[in-house]
Amino acid sequence: PEPRLGERLVRAGVPHLYAAVRDTTGVVGPLVLPGRSSCQRCHDLHRTDRDPAWPSIAAQLTGGGRRRVEACDAVLATAVAAHAGLQLLALLDGEGEPPAVDGTIEIAQADGRVRRRTWTVHPVCGCTWSRTGTGPL
Repeated sequence: PEPRLGERLVRAGVPHLYAAVRDTTGVVGPLVLPGRSSCQRCHDLHRTDRDPAWPSIAAQLTGGGRRRVEACDAVLATAVAAHAGLQLLALLDGEGEPPAVDGTIEIAQADGRVRRRTWTVHPVCGCTWSRTGTGPL
C-alpha cells in the first residue's frame, strides 16, 4: 500500500485494514485503530530495524508510480478476502480485538497454513501519541 495514504488515515482517525497477495502469501493486516494500535509505518520501522535495506525493498513493492495489478492465485485471493471480512466483522461485533490489530495474518498458498505475526507500536512512529502533541505523523 502507498504509505502516505495510511498516514493520512491515521491522522484523520479512520480505522483501516490492509489486505494483499504477495507472490505465494496472502497477508491480512494490520487492522489499524488510530491512536490505539500499530500502523503500517510501525511495521515498516520494525522491518527497517531488522534490515536497513527494507525502505528500498518497500519502495519496489509499492511501485512508486502507476499501479499494476499482479496476477495471483484465485483461491488465495479469496482466502485473503474472507479473512479480511472476518476481521472487520469481529471489529464491528465489538467482542475483543480482532487478531489483525497489532499484527498480520499470513496465509500460505502451498498448504493454506495460517500464521499470525505480532507487530507492536514502534517507539518512534508517533501513531499512538496524543493528537495534541507533536510527532512524526
